[in-house]
Amino acid sequence: MTKQAYLESQRGKPYSEIVANQPKVNVVGAIFGENLRNVVAILAGGLQYRLDNAPDSELRTALLTGFRYMTLPDYAFNLAATDVHDLLQKAVNAQLVTPDEYALFLQLATYEKPQFEITREDCADYFGGMDWQPLATSNSVVNIWLKTKAPESTHIVIQHQDVLPDGSLSDWRHSTAVHGIELVGEYQAAIPTKAGRSYRWRCEYALDVVVS
Repeated sequence: MTKQAYLESQRGKPYSEIVANQPKVNVVGAIFGENLRNVVAILAGGLQYRLDNAPDSELRTALLTGFRYMTLPDYAFNLAATDVHDLLQKAVNAQLVTPDEYALFLQLATYEKPQFEITREDCADYFGGMDWQPLATSNSVVNIWLKTKAPESTHIVIQHQDVLPDGSLSDWRHSTAVHGIELVGEYQAAIPTKAGRSYRWRCEYALDVVVS
């Protein structure tokens, strides 16, 4: 399934649900954090004894060095790195690491991640959230009137643009964001005002809303 096909199959659902339920895939990464405790268990199960009593070799030294520094902060065995994975595979061929231990290392380094890494912004782009809308105000408060319930809790972003001393325009900059917009009713937000300043707003959903 492609990213577009998945999004199309989810049409009409809240963005948070689409993001949470997107397809997952298994990837090999690093063994770190709490999973290092399982590496200790593998060592205690016979691997450490085997390494301690094996003849000296470059491969044995590399493995002992790697395991010795497991207590360092943020340490990890990154099996996604070709040289680290190849080192472990060579250790199996040299009978320093058993096939079962190798399988355990791979299992500890395997993680589930979203296949497409879809975000709410991706959903808004695909399904058509609101484009930027002009907001005329000289007030320090923006009033938001939501006339129809939103698909889920969402937010409205407000930006401003200034006229610079030479008459040119500044880039659009963040003014404020109003979160928790879902139930029918009125919402308010304070914004920084300045003479000549222009405002605009948008939402990830195409809402039945009046912003003034």
